[in-house]
Amino acid sequence: MIVIVRKNIRYGGAELLIERIAKALGIKGKECIILCNSLSDIMEDRFKKNNIKFLIEKKWIGSDATKKLMNNSDNMFITTWSHDLLLFDMYRSLFGYRFKLKHYMITADDLCLGKSVPIFKNFFKKYYRNIIQKLHKDGCITYMDTECIKKTEEFYNIKLHDYNIVRLPYNVEKLDLTEIENRDQLRKERFTILSISRAEFPMKGYLVQLLQKFGDFYKEHKNSYLCLVTFGDGEKELKKILDDYNDEIKEHIIMYEKMKYEDLEKVWRNASVYVGLGTSILDASNKGICSIPVLQYSMQFKAKEIFYEIPEQISANLNIDEDGYEVIKKVYDMDSEKYKNVSILCHNALSDYYDVNKAVEALSIEHNKINNIIKWNIIDYFLEKIFLKYDDFRFRS
Repeated sequence: MIVIVRKNIRYGGAELLIERIAKALGIKGKECIILCNSLSDIMEDRFKKNNIKFLIEKKWIGSDATKKLMNNSDNMFITTWSHDLLLFDMYRSLFGYRFKLKHYMITADDLCLGKSVPIFKNFFKKYYRNIIQKLHKDGCITYMDTECIKKTEEFYNIKLHDYNIVRLPYNVEKLDLTEIENRDQLRKERFTILSISRAEFPMKGYLVQLLQKFGDFYKEHKNSYLCLVTFGDGEKELKKILDDYNDEIKEHIIMYEKMKYEDLEKVWRNASVYVGLGTSILDASNKGICSIPVLQYSMQFKAKEIFYEIPEQISANLNIDEDGYEVIKKVYDMDSEKYKNVSILCHNALSDYYDVNKAVEALSIEHNKINNIIKWNIIDYFLEKIFLKYDDFRFRS
């Protein structure tokens, strides 16, 4: 059995990714269950609708159901958050469980442990450096893309070899060429820049400058509109920026709060270009929308290429310094033939690199060397629990 672990399942790209993996595993006849501490109502409904098994346990240690899963050496646990990886590796070391363990790294700085605690950053970096290297060497870590590897190497000042990359699994739909034709016609009278993202800063800080600089873009492109679908702690900051605009520009900015994916069809249909990062880039490309991956963990709106030009990535290269609006201008200036061709190329890139069947098959392979478990001690365990509580508080929505 495959057990997918995610401490708190809310509603966003990571959660929908887990749903896709679990659903694809079920289609392939592989037994799968999702293990979590908490589960949002939206995701619970989605799991039930897709016949995905899940187990909600407030405490993993002490739960009979969790013990049963961990006691089976045939079970493979897949984590998607660094703290879950560390805790479950500790469970194997401290409590003698022999399940297999794999971590699927789906955000670039996921393994940069201690980055969120500036005062103790150097301590945590030194503390976790050898641990991350050993987990990597033993095949415990599977990376989403090369940016995840680069970020980990730079943070710990190490060099990783023989790494496993599995790009985000995605259910690719058949491209509707009529939609692309309609979008091309619509953009000539109403050019809409769309971004769908949690207002979670600094990870998705690009939203701030995307909104701040729209006024300048609008002055040169009077038929342009900015549509943001966003929610979270940074929402107030975005609304303050919006309030500072004059009435003319305000009429060209639409802000929606949290929406179900099923209700997003209208905003997708009206989009001329999409900017963002993570799975939303795949969502947009799936609909044949010109998609621009942006720099993550930055309060600036930086981007350089359209998705089909860097298909291995769903965020911009870490070392870029180009203004994202320059890429938007290129899309704005495209003639119909170029625009429609680029839209198709984005969809083709999605199909070539992110097909769910290829990804799930790769994730199911057991790389982990079970006999090479790290020897943790009880002090390590309590230190991690304290660190986890701090990070859990920071990211709780």
